[in-house]
Amino acid sequence: MIEFRFRPGRHLRTASVFLAPFFIFFAQSGDANLAARLQALHSAIQARDLQSIEQQRKELLRSAPQNREAHGTAGQYLADARYCAAAKEEFEIAMSLGVSEAQQAGSHYLLGQCYERVSQVAEADPEYRQAVNINPGQEKFHFALISLLASQWETGLGEDAARAALARFPASARIWAAAGLVELKNGSFQSALEDWRHASALQPDLPLVVKLLGRIQMSLSRYDEAVQNFTKAVKLDPSDAQAWFFAGLAYLKIDNEGDRALDAFLRAIELNPGPAEGYYWAGSIYMQRKHQSRQAIHYLEQAVSRAPAWGPANQLLIQAYRSSGQDEKAAAAARKFRTLNLQGHAASEPVLH
Repeated sequence: MIEFRFRPGRHLRTASVFLAPFFIFFAQSGDANLAARLQALHSAIQARDLQSIEQQRKELLRSAPQNREAHGTAGQYLADARYCAAAKEEFEIAMSLGVSEAQQAGSHYLLGQCYERVSQVAEADPEYRQAVNINPGQEKFHFALISLLASQWETGLGEDAARAALARFPASARIWAAAGLVELKNGSFQSALEDWRHASALQPDLPLVVKLLGRIQMSLSRYDEAVQNFTKAVKLDPSDAQAWFFAGLAYLKIDNEGDRALDAFLRAIELNPGPAEGYYWAGSIYMQRKHQSRQAIHYLEQAVSRAPAWGPANQLLIQAYRSSGQDEKAAAAARKFRTLNLQGHAASEPVLH
């Protein structure tokens, strides 16, 4: 973790990002003004004030058109807040003014993270690849690319990326775990288990490694064992939304564990409200309960809003509307999904974990 400190006269404030720093050194008379400008932009981003964000960006460009560090820092702030298009513009300004390879690769990595968080995986992929190509010595760049490819079932490309990464980082538990996930998505359970063994020998209590074993056990229908491993993962890291989500899936496969499954999904949503799947499964549980159609509709609407083309979520929401007597909403939702289907946009899966 690299700390970025920006204070008037030296640096302004601290922001932690995974990137070689765009250090700003205010040596001229306008230093305090530039520091204040960056602070104003950061405040606007925190407030989610789009109009103010654009105004502060214009002011930054006017007052510091040739300051690569200022624009690089603005890009970091914007990427962290998931304003990906604006972040890309700021990084491009910084890179056009000449940056180090570490800064260039880090900019692509941060953009990849930004795009992935807003489910724009087609945009995330080339950014991660750029980061890997520019600075192949950074393990986290490889890990991000492999994990993204696995999440999208791009197992052939994922295997290639994992092979290249393991050649560079044979002692990385994270890379072995990511490689195992690719094998799991490919249906190669024994290969996935072998990769898990490598990872576990290196870092047995790394949550990523523990989750991989749980996911392998899920694929082998060993649900009780999977629950134990996902429970271990959330004890190791209670803030791991993905571990809570998979614990919920495992509980669903065990008789009379619906309440625990729901609690796990709700915890996953609380920790990471972005992915659609947690809302879908919470909604599906509420659908099975008497007098809880309102809760079911709420969560299913949230799922569809996050993954508008996801077929199962749309179909279950339509069913929930009908079962609660909201026929007009059911008809409108059905028409909307039918249009997506005719346009070829409907999907059987959302962006996957």
